[in-house]
Amino acid sequence: GIGPFLGASLWCDEDVVARGFVSVSDKRIKQIEGRSDAARDLTSLLGIEVTDYSHIDIISKGTGKQKKVIAQQVETVFPQAVNRTTDAVPDIYKKAPIANGWVEFATDLKVGERVRLIGEKEEGVHEVLEVREGAFRTAFEPASEVVFVFGREVDDFRTVDYDAISMLNVSATQEIHR
Repeated sequence: GIGPFLGASLWCDEDVVARGFVSVSDKRIKQIEGRSDAARDLTSLLGIEVTDYSHIDIISKGTGKQKKVIAQQVETVFPQAVNRTTDAVPDIYKKAPIANGWVEFATDLKVGERVRLIGEKEEGVHEVLEVREGAFRTAFEPASEVVFVFGREVDDFRTVDYDAISMLNVSATQEIHR
């Protein structure tokens, strides 16, 4: 699953397919400040790096190659296109035995951190209650004897508003045309 995002009404674990996308844009709902500075938009657009990558989470995202932007890089040149939320990142991504809430796995997780754990039929993000040599304990007690330790929850997970980047591109293209 994916985490919450302020203002979102729909979250999907898979692609969304539709014949179109309609966005609310009526001027009567906006406080218009003026036309965008196209020369500055062109400079911003030129600062955005398109990156080749693949996902760490190959189970839900697959092994395909991607060519898109990286939120942290976009944030340095066009911060209004990046939002922060809370979600789990696949920084551990390993199976481990579990018994009585103890996950038998050596890790650098600390008491108080939250970790996403996936059992055979249940999953969730749980607080680390105790840590000992080679194991950590949460309140998660799945029916299975093995758990998939996805990774820790972070409060600065970044998302990218591709519509904002698209409009930056429109403005920059108009500047090039001029």
